[in-house]
Amino acid sequence: MPFLGRFPALPRVLNPYMLPLARKVPPLVVLRHFGRRTGRTFEAPVMAFATGRGFIVALTYGHDPNWALNLLAAGQGEMVRAGRTYAISDPRRRTDAHADVPAPIAAILRAMDVHDFLEFSTTPL
Repeated sequence: MPFLGRFPALPRVLNPYMLPLARKVPPLVVLRHFGRRTGRTFEAPVMAFATGRGFIVALTYGHDPNWALNLLAAGQGEMVRAGRTYAISDPRRRTDAHADVPAPIAAILRAMDVHDFLEFSTTPL
């Protein structure tokens, strides 16, 4: 289990403070996703890094965060990065994709025992 997975309440505490910052300051982004059961819209601040195939996000709190399950189930969502909104398509899981994030971040992710990632394609809206 990733180190941060031991603190399941942490996102609930930090996310309200991170959301305004994540809308404007890369590599932070806001992922907009729709609940699998409720259909409600949710927002999750995460760090996303550009790859040759789109963007990649480390699953730092565990293998199955709700935002990742929602994106995978719907096959779509939205990303807000530096004030611009993008449509998310083709979300897919990847493992050990450390080579696709900056080296210092990859080293931190390895130290935190993070090996699961979600990659997706984007198009500007």
